[in-house]
Amino acid sequence: MLKKELEQIMGKKEVRQQFNIPDDAVLVKTAQTKKYTIFLFHHKSGGGFIDGDRIVVKVDSQGQGSISAKWDYDELPPAPGVPLLSRLLRKGEKVALIDPDNPFYIWDKKPAKHQACLLSWKKGQLVIKDRQTGKVIGHGTPPPNKALSASAPSGAGDTEGWRQWRESARDFFIDLGFDTTEIFIGDGVHTKAHVLNAIGDPETKVVYGIAHGTHIYSDLWTTTEIVARLAGRDKVIFAFLAHCGSHCYTGSGTLSDVFRKGSMVDTVTVGYCDMASAGCSEAWVHSIQWQNKFFDYMRQGMTCGEAFEESIADFPECEGCMRFCGDENLILKGGDQVSSVKVTVNLVKKVSEVELTVQEGSPDFPIMGAVCSFDAKLGITDEGGKYTWNGIIPGTYQLSVTAAGYLTPEGGEVHTQTITVP
Repeated sequence: MLKKELEQIMGKKEVRQQFNIPDDAVLVKTAQTKKYTIFLFHHKSGGGFIDGDRIVVKVDSQGQGSISAKWDYDELPPAPGVPLLSRLLRKGEKVALIDPDNPFYIWDKKPAKHQACLLSWKKGQLVIKDRQTGKVIGHGTPPPNKALSASAPSGAGDTEGWRQWRESARDFFIDLGFDTTEIFIGDGVHTKAHVLNAIGDPETKVVYGIAHGTHIYSDLWTTTEIVARLAGRDKVIFAFLAHCGSHCYTGSGTLSDVFRKGSMVDTVTVGYCDMASAGCSEAWVHSIQWQNKFFDYMRQGMTCGEAFEESIADFPECEGCMRFCGDENLILKGGDQVSSVKVTVNLVKKVSEVELTVQEGSPDFPIMGAVCSFDAKLGITDEGGKYTWNGIIPGTYQLSVTAAGYLTPEGGEVHTQTITVP
């Protein structure tokens, strides 16, 4: 099904009802990966977006949909006492009912929960203003672009750079069984030389670095320095290069290339592209959440490629701003077990086909375009009133069907029933 057709389907009232998407939710982005078409909705209340409140619907190539993220709040915040749109917004501004506990924000004056704020981006950094007074009350953590030095405070009151990003990677490597060294070159003790010496150690298999930089240099390393350090050892198996422009280019002579030593087998690099640009502002806001999800999928045993695909589908804001290069089949494990595992096992799986027919009281009048959901997998009936789900394993499932202009025999808008597949 084409992306444009899916967008039209997601706009239908009956489809939105299937996923409990309220009328005041706005479709803000449609993204595409190899496996999914992803729809990102933001929730509005009183004219402002509810900060952190989002829903993601993933639809696969067969037209089957599932929810990967639900609304964060069970109840809407109270409507603000002052109209949110009492004046025209300036270009690039948006109104948000803020979540003050979001660790991405750095507050000068912490607001109340769901206080109306103005969000805008200035020189690659999020600025947060009080909606009523117009005064700056906080900032977002700045992205790792080449304008600042990672060895100094980030410029927004954070004297340890991007600590939560770095510690997230540290915990991930430890969980996988790696003997992990953590270095912050702005602590007055460690320097860039400590980082480069660690990379030159043949036992260092995986690397994570967040700093200002491009695809050829950063405040942690340059391509020339990496080539020199890797001259007497094998390639790095996994390198997460969290620099603003690290993965805009990944060809010969780039940071991605030198960490991989030109190989695309048993080695992977991941990084950012144009992270300080306005087009990636939402990606940066969600970057730590996306990173954690990416790592979580690999903790579960997914290949690096699968983990990247699924995490982008969970956070479509990051599509295009986070990029992957290398062996998609690589599976990370600690110690000497880091390898690309390719195993083929031929088994016969017991699966069934579930065919649904929706009709108007007679087989002569099939209903086309009915929205049906089977175990949260979305489908739309064809001109014969039919939709088929394939590869269903034995179990008990919930089926729901709705069609515009039709009611159930009981007078409701949605037909539901329990289906048992033997």
